[in-house]
Amino acid sequence: MAETPRDYNAEAAAIRLRFLQSLSDIPFLSDALRPLTSNSSTDSESCFDDLEGILQNPTAERLSMKMCKEAIEMHLEFLETERTQPPTKISSPSRSRVCSLLSRNRVENEKADILRHGVAHYNTFIDSHREFSRKSPEDLQPLLISSMLAPKRHEGFYLLCRTITEPSGSSAYVHTPLLLTKLPKVRQVSITIGIEDVEGSAGIVVISNFPTLTFATPDELDVVCPLGTIIAVREPVYKFSEGDDMPFIRVHSPSDVVFLTSTSDILRGLTWSSDAIAPLPPTPRPSVEGWRLLGISQFKAQHWLAAAISFTHGLSLDPQAHVLRLNRSECYLRLGWFVSALHDSKHALLSGEILDDKLIGKAVFRTAKVLYRLGRYSEALEMAKRRPDDEDCKPWISRSSDRLLEQSTSCYNWKDIFLTSQDPSADIDVAEFTGPIEVRKSEGMGGGRGVFVTRSVQVGELLIVSKPISLIYTRKLPEKEAFTALYSSDTDTGDPNAASVIGALYAGSGSEPHSYPPPPPPPPQHPSDDVKSTGYSFRSCSDIDMAMIEHVCTLDGVGIIPLAKARPAPESTGSSIADLRAVGIYPLPSLCNHSCIPTSNRVFFGDVLVIRASRNLKKGEELTVQYVPGELPFTERQERLSKFDFVCYCPLCTADRADGDDAPRIRNRIWSKFDKVASKNPKGPTFRRALKFTHDMEQTFRDTDERRMCRNVNPMLSNLYHRLAALYCRRWRDHERPMEASLEAFMKALEALGIVVLDKSITGRIKRQGQLPIDTSAAPSHSIEECVKMVLTMCDNFLIMDEDQRAESWMKAAVFLERVLTGGGSDLFRLRYQLVLEGLSSEVNDFAQSILND
Repeated sequence: MAETPRDYNAEAAAIRLRFLQSLSDIPFLSDALRPLTSNSSTDSESCFDDLEGILQNPTAERLSMKMCKEAIEMHLEFLETERTQPPTKISSPSRSRVCSLLSRNRVENEKADILRHGVAHYNTFIDSHREFSRKSPEDLQPLLISSMLAPKRHEGFYLLCRTITEPSGSSAYVHTPLLLTKLPKVRQVSITIGIEDVEGSAGIVVISNFPTLTFATPDELDVVCPLGTIIAVREPVYKFSEGDDMPFIRVHSPSDVVFLTSTSDILRGLTWSSDAIAPLPPTPRPSVEGWRLLGISQFKAQHWLAAAISFTHGLSLDPQAHVLRLNRSECYLRLGWFVSALHDSKHALLSGEILDDKLIGKAVFRTAKVLYRLGRYSEALEMAKRRPDDEDCKPWISRSSDRLLEQSTSCYNWKDIFLTSQDPSADIDVAEFTGPIEVRKSEGMGGGRGVFVTRSVQVGELLIVSKPISLIYTRKLPEKEAFTALYSSDTDTGDPNAASVIGALYAGSGSEPHSYPPPPPPPPQHPSDDVKSTGYSFRSCSDIDMAMIEHVCTLDGVGIIPLAKARPAPESTGSSIADLRAVGIYPLPSLCNHSCIPTSNRVFFGDVLVIRASRNLKKGEELTVQYVPGELPFTERQERLSKFDFVCYCPLCTADRADGDDAPRIRNRIWSKFDKVASKNPKGPTFRRALKFTHDMEQTFRDTDERRMCRNVNPMLSNLYHRLAALYCRRWRDHERPMEASLEAFMKALEALGIVVLDKSITGRIKRQGQLPIDTSAAPSHSIEECVKMVLTMCDNFLIMDEDQRAESWMKAAVFLERVLTGGGSDLFRLRYQLVLEGLSSEVNDFAQSILND
């Protein structure tokens, strides 16, 4: 009996329906999803691959993790069905159907934008399969929609087409809970355009990851892609929508789409079957002045890309209209396309034309500003000094000088930087810094790369100050335009350096390691040099591998929890996911390997990453960081690290393994019981139960060589000692226990975090007169802020006991620990721990001020 052919479309539709119905069980999503779960609804024609409007932030933050996992599993099931489906010939959709569908989608998206105050939040699931073309259209063969198969990537071909509908777009930001799990990340989605080929066959193109257009307004999209825009899609992927028969062309890499101008060789002698399409406004301006005025109005509306396009049209009429070139340079600067901005401003300066003094001043100012934004401070200073008396240039002379001083001396005003960073929307204006380190092969990581010190380094020494090349915020920002710069970093067509830097980062075990820093790319060929161009080219300066970029984002992204004022207990429980502001990619720090007790401490001033040595290092020692918190239990650390495709054998993990197979399980059980008791009682467990928990936890740690090699670090035990010390303090206030017991417990808590206490005396003669009571060759590699708060409480206890000299030495120890973390002095310490000191006795607060003022 013949096997019944599989109905792949029916299977896909069933999976899609189950997916949407699972989400419809969630009350706050049911109304939005009801049309999509109806079999009779024509709305299901929308491209489900993007899940547009279904999981909308910030509402989706209430989405249960279990439901998210089930939804993703169903989506992956559809992808597997699609993967195994053989390519088949299908009928292209009618022109009227395409135009009707996309017209309706655009209206719905515009309404959604209005409801969200101009910022739309949509989600999409990132699939692992991302192909991109490395061939130019000239090396490919032409293809017609009628010849395409689905699902299939048409290698060796390009589709020449032009737009027949207005474009519509959607966007998103990363949803925090999904970010820190093994689930796919959430990111911005796509631009959808109706197209026709030269025969007049209609279709839909969905372009993801298009730089700067993710948050474009409909008016901006119309300027960038007006009706009749001619594009070539390199090696197009033709596929089905989930749940219906509407095929579409999916473009994951923006470099696969080439926007063509009327002078392109590929269009020579070409005729279109259908009538010419009349573009929508803005209609072409007949003069340079007309384009200039339009560009200025768009610039004032903060439509940077639209304004740049208008200035480009004006330049096509008069390449010597340098005011337009300088205006376009400012647009590029606002977009974050610094290389393109520099090209335009320098072009005006080096044109050989006689410019009036006003234009020269504008060109010098713009060039200095762009060079500064590129971190080329010496050149920025030299450029700004050409016009030292210009009010526009004076700030750049001062700022460039400050940045050069930071880079040459590694001296930063950490107090002012900290104060600035407390404003989430503030720009932290500092220079990047690279200390005595190098990138080379690491024998300890399977032959991969690592970062090593090139000379002896002291504890707390500054090693790296780094800014992100890409940044995604986990919560809504106050300014809509801030999003534009965040998402353009990965796919910015104006800076070839970004491609080489991202390409040099770790993209998984299957990727080839590259040298770092990468060799400089060849100078880009700017389309603006072609004075005959009548349009605006979006041809990327490099082929963009979105799969590699997404792997880099997954494996190299760092959660940013900015440094803030320390909070007193019980208000503070340390940093948590709720404090996560953003996720960024930092090129050089991304090359540091992991250790659960690393050789460095890292801290964020806003989005600026600062790395310092956590202990004295000898020349050639490796600089390591934490990928996951070292205070987590052993089994949880290993589970989280598994996504990085390696097993950790750092000193802490080696010591935990040496304690025996049962030890991690027993510790987890003890900690779970303790946590359960603590959650039921705001004051924590009873004194007797706390003693029992601490004693039982102590018994799980063996006195082994491996444990001594990791400086006896026991983060879980430290936490219990800390809670026990707090209970001792409470019992002292109730006249049940002497203060000495509390101080002893605090010291044990510090030791369990790796601090070597050299003077454990509480009363009597001080053994280390004039010296700190702790070893200053090393500091904890995590939880330093908690250590400082414990030490401040100890100072309070010593003052109660009239041990002022001991209180002073321990207060200085607290300042030392904070300096290892932040590099700041007494002023920053006072700012950071103001609330903690105010929460203690007035005596210790006054005492601290006197010590800090010395």
